Amino acid sequence: MTTNIEEILRVDDVLPFNPVTDVYQSFILGITPKQAQYILHYHNRDNRKISTTQVNKIFKSIENDNWLLDGQPITFNVEGNLTEGQHRLSAIVKVKDESRSFKVVIVTGVARDTFSKTATNKKRNPIDEIQRKHS
Repeated sequence: MTTNIEEILRVDDVLPFNPVTDVYQSFILGITPKQAQYILHYHNRDNRKISTTQVNKIFKSIENDNWLLDGQPITFNVEGNLTEGQHRLSAIVKVKDESRSFKVVIVTGVARDTFSKTATNKKRNPIDEIQRKHS
């Protein structure tokens, strides 16, 4: 896959990885609010509309419980477009402390059209938590 040289130069200045790749790989790194904003600006071109309500819920969770290491990845398809994580990244952008870093799992090289073709996660309901704790 060919990569736009302008994209490489931008990535080197802001991100320690290039989202535009056909190499399927995962790694863990810290994302700052500045990097989250960069990803949303340059790599969120093929995604659903952002829900302000969801962003606010995540931001409130960060304020109340800190950043929880839940294993949910931030994913990029082979074209470098964000496929999962736009709401979490938007919540990170709202954090005022620019030096703060949030540990995330990054996955690159995700196949195109996974958003449309992959079965969605089951919605969590209060009864799920009850049954999880009290089988």
